Amino acid sequence: MTTATHTGKTPNGLKILVVEDDPYTREVILVALRAAGFLCTAAESSAKAANIVSKLRPDLVVLDLGLPDGDGISFLKSLRVSDDLPVVVCTGRSAEHEVIKGLDIGADDYITKPFSPNELVLRIRNILKRVVSNAPEALLTLGDLSIDPRARTVTKGKTNIKLTVCEFDLLLFLASNPGIVYPREQLLLHVWRANSQKGKVATVTEHVRRLRKKLGDDPAEPTYIKVVRGIGYRVDR
Repeated sequence: MTTATHTGKTPNGLKILVVEDDPYTREVILVALRAAGFLCTAAESSAKAANIVSKLRPDLVVLDLGLPDGDGISFLKSLRVSDDLPVVVCTGRSAEHEVIKGLDIGADDYITKPFSPNELVLRIRNILKRVVSNAPEALLTLGDLSIDPRARTVTKGKTNIKLTVCEFDLLLFLASNPGIVYPREQLLLHVWRANSQKGKVATVTEHVRRLRKKLGDDPAEPTYIKVVRGIGYRVDR
């Protein structure tokens, strides 16, 4: 059963869509999110989730991958074709290749079951805080890239580059701190607000790989994001 949909934002919270077919897990997530002040609706299948996304326009989606009408990965793929809506995958698939697959398709974060509802709420808050925060107005340039913190856009020449929330945040953080080498563990802390025990460093590696691909950055001779072997990543401006 799908819960009643809410329309519009309120001062107390933003809209979250929870896509989860297990009734108990779905209820645990909904209770935690509503207690945190979010407006929530839920769907137990990808078909219902797609319908809610088109009508409700939520601010973020919490997505299970094991759905009765197909793999949640397919839903995420279809969502990423035309939408940069933040997505947090919440699933029992904990193998590293599964995490990398989810991140590669466009998940902004990946949390595995069993999970702490408080940790899930924290991760969601961190993502949404960056989306709606009052970012500085000054444009940043990185070579031929123009980064607009307020509009959260990146252009290369006259071409707009579509990034997910966490891809943009990663690029903005590195570009705001040129010349500084950041280990993956520090990037987890600064960008994802997660320590290395709670967040997999593979998350950073995969986001850097995906970001480079979108920017047209050759890993062998990178223009934008450079690797300092054995230490981490940096950008030069």
